Amino acid sequence: MNNKIDSETSISLVKAISDGCPETEEQFVNIYRPSILTKLIGMTQDRARAEDITQETLIIVLQKIRNDEIREPKKLTGFVHQTAKYCYFGWLRKLENQIELREQFNDIPSTAANAENFHIDHQREKFLHLSINKMRVTRDREILSRHYIHGQSKPEICAALLLPVNSYDRVICRARLRLRENMSTRQEFAEHCA
Repeated sequence: MNNKIDSETSISLVKAISDGCPETEEQFVNIYRPSILTKLIGMTQDRARAEDITQETLIIVLQKIRNDEIREPKKLTGFVHQTAKYCYFGWLRKLENQIELREQFNDIPSTAANAENFHIDHQREKFLHLSINKMRVTRDREILSRHYIHGQSKPEICAALLLPVNSYDRVICRARLRLRENMSTRQEFAEHCA
């Protein structure tokens, strides 16, 4: 189904949902789900994750409509797609997802099949660099950069930082926790990728 709906249709959709019409909620999902899912599959490169983020997006927007929190109903399509991006950024800024994405960078083929996806992956890597470089503790920056950015092994990092091997796991664990605490906001990531 085509998700390009005119402003009059958007206004009537928002009104019907806020009035409690379940059939209109189903119509809303049928209109927006396919395009959001397609966009998020391209961004995440993972259909299951894209399905989860799509579901989260639709729930958030429906709740806002039900609560009369949509300020400009005629711009519903833009609002839905912006919410999808922010849900994706929210998923992306979780440390465990940053780490997983960084590990996937090594698998990116040198000739990307899709230039847009290659650009998105490049932005993810730049965001990880930025987040690590913003850390206040030098040793945190060094150990995380060597591990995630340069792909050095545990013995290589310990030798470079004069760190006893039996202290490595504790030090990198604490550095990861501080990275999570200092992660940039999703708005900053959006601006960084713009």
